[in-house]
Amino acid sequence: MKWSDEQLQTITEFAELFFTPKEIAIVLQKAGEEFLLDMQDETSEAAQAFQRGRLMVKASVRKKLFLLASQGSSQAQALVLKLEQESDYKILKDEYDH
Repeated sequence: MKWSDEQLQTITEFAELFFTPKEIAIVLQKAGEEFLLDMQDETSEAAQAFQRGRLMVKASVRKKLFLLASQGSSQAQALVLKLEQESDYKILKDEYDH
């Protein structure tokens, strides 16, 4: 389906708020069924808009976490170290899976 800029923005905004694809489909009303079908293809405009929303909010949270860690929060520092380890593991896993 060809999505309008407004629809893609709606998908991104709701994904940023961690709404599920089914919940976003309800918001999209008539286009909801097509949205769920498009979500099965990670290269579709709708799936890309959804992932963009999720990644943008993750980036925002991580920026705040890094700021807190740099200001001396031991809990934030521990979370940053955990993120680093998980990231290193994912990079290695992806490298050997391909």
